[in-house]
Amino acid sequence: MSAINSLGRLRLQGLRILLLGSWFWTAALGLLTWGLGIEDGGRALIFSVLANAMPTVMVLRKRQDLSARLVVGTLAAVQPALGVFLLAGHRWQMDGHMFFFVALACLVLLYDWRPILLTAALIAIHHLLLSFVAPVWVFPGGGDVQRVVIHAVAVIIQAAVLCYLAVRLRALLLALDSHVSGAAHLAEAAEAGRMAAENAMAASRAAAAREDTVRAEREQEKTRFAAERRAETLTLVQAFRQSIADVVDAVSAATGDLEESARALNDLARRASAGTGETFAAAEQSSTRAAELAGRIEQLSESITAIATAATQQATLGSAAQRVSSAGHQAVCDMESRTASITSFADSITQIAARTNLLALNATIEAARAGDVGLGFAVVAHEVKQLAGQAASATGEIQTLATSAQQGAGIAQDALSDVANAVEQLAAAAGEIQRAVNDQRNATAAIGQSARDTAQGVTQMAGQVERVADMARSTESLSDRLTSAASGLSLTARALQRATDQFVAQLEAA
Repeated sequence: MSAINSLGRLRLQGLRILLLGSWFWTAALGLLTWGLGIEDGGRALIFSVLANAMPTVMVLRKRQDLSARLVVGTLAAVQPALGVFLLAGHRWQMDGHMFFFVALACLVLLYDWRPILLTAALIAIHHLLLSFVAPVWVFPGGGDVQRVVIHAVAVIIQAAVLCYLAVRLRALLLALDSHVSGAAHLAEAAEAGRMAAENAMAASRAAAAREDTVRAEREQEKTRFAAERRAETLTLVQAFRQSIADVVDAVSAATGDLEESARALNDLARRASAGTGETFAAAEQSSTRAAELAGRIEQLSESITAIATAATQQATLGSAAQRVSSAGHQAVCDMESRTASITSFADSITQIAARTNLLALNATIEAARAGDVGLGFAVVAHEVKQLAGQAASATGEIQTLATSAQQGAGIAQDALSDVANAVEQLAAAAGEIQRAVNDQRNATAAIGQSARDTAQGVTQMAGQVERVADMARSTESLSDRLTSAASGLSLTARALQRATDQFVAQLEAA
């Protein structure tokens, strides 16, 4: 209910109280008329009833507007005036004036200053007018202006106080109704807030229940996923371990073959070096013999027998040099074949290192997917990758050494081919010398020239043999370096195996 309706309700209640008091006053007037036997009491009683008629209709219609308040307010002047009229000439007439003040005070129940002011004016007019027209109806013993003034002043003062009180009461009621309305709105808002809070709490409890359900499902899914990831990780680890074991076995086998090939290459290099030494000695000896033969050409006629013997020795040495050169050529061919095998082994090791690097990269990716569990896995995978890089670097060095050895073997093969051609030429020259011995007397100049050519060929052969000896020594050094690289690769493979075992043990422990 709003503030205005609340004030109207109080005013309507005040109108009812005042109307009820007016009817009681009418009944009192009837009793007073009957008790005192007043002759004009009937007219006053009828007038009192008529005065109550219109206010009664208004109150029954629940009117509390200004017109109704003013009409009911007039009763506070009319009803006491009728009482004073009935007491005319009686000793109580002066006391009857007190009910004017009582009736005026009762108008405070209307919470309006205007009915009070109207009633006060009616009382003053009643006293002033009747003091001249019918003084006995107002005061006993006739009119008295001074009494009228005193009563008027009292009524004015009371009216002023009552008007102030009515205004303040109305303001207080309005303020109170405003606070009540505000409190009602606050209560409604609080009720709405309480309902919203209850709904929010219900929704929160439902959301919490759903969250608990989702959390439980998430935990179950997380546990299942962790188990699956662990199983997959262990499977991957086992596969990785097997792959590393296969790689290590392959590298170990390859390094064993590589060491064996390096030892064979070293042996071939030493044999080639020894053969070239013998060839070089034979070439020097042939050169010496050719020089002696050239010196003795001048004494050919005195030493035909010595020339024939020298020619025979030259042919024998040429055959020996040809055999030694053939053996060196075969050793160099074997050395070139071994270096080709070493190159093939190095290519295999390079492929194995590439596979190991790829496995380490896959292991690093799986470790990143595994999160905190895969930190150790990532570290070991990085070490595996570094070991694979070292293996690749070692095999690259081995390939370089093998290529260098193969190139050296090719050069040695070419040089030995030249030596073989020179030896063959030397043998041919010796045959020519041997055949020309019989024509010595007629072809001394031709034999001398042949001797000089033979000496020059032997010198060239000695230079070729010396170069072959240098290549054999270089090949021997390369074979030693190849053996060291193969040993380092074997150590790297074993370190890779140990790191893999440690990595697998860490993952299985996690």
